[in-house]
Amino acid sequence: MPASDRPAEIETIVREVGDLERLCGELEKGIAATDWENCDELLAQMRRATHALRNALQTTQGQRDEAFEEQLRARIQRIMQVRDGQIERLRAFHDGVGERLRTLSNWKVYARSVGAKDAPRRSAGLDRQT
Repeated sequence: MPASDRPAEIETIVREVGDLERLCGELEKGIAATDWENCDELLAQMRRATHALRNALQTTQGQRDEAFEEQLRARIQRIMQVRDGQIERLRAFHDGVGERLRTLSNWKVYARSVGAKDAPRRSAGLDRQT
């Protein structure tokens, strides 16, 4: 179906899928740069875009032709593969940071036990999520 013949709701689907593809690319750059504040904002934008896409899909149920459905399914499947990979890498990074923090804590406990009484008990600014 040519873009000019599509209803506005179908165009919303196309726009939201495009936004999700763009956001996946931007999130990839943010992860590589370890820009966590930007990543947090991008993830929030992805949640909003996913919700808008879900609403548009429900609104246009039964109005989409089979060729459009196949293209849409392929694009959404690719987005999901990319997002799954990103989430897997973020979890691995999180686990690695947690392990390093536990090791650091163990060394501090050891340092205090052998006489370094002024070793700080907890590093400022670090949370205890592990």
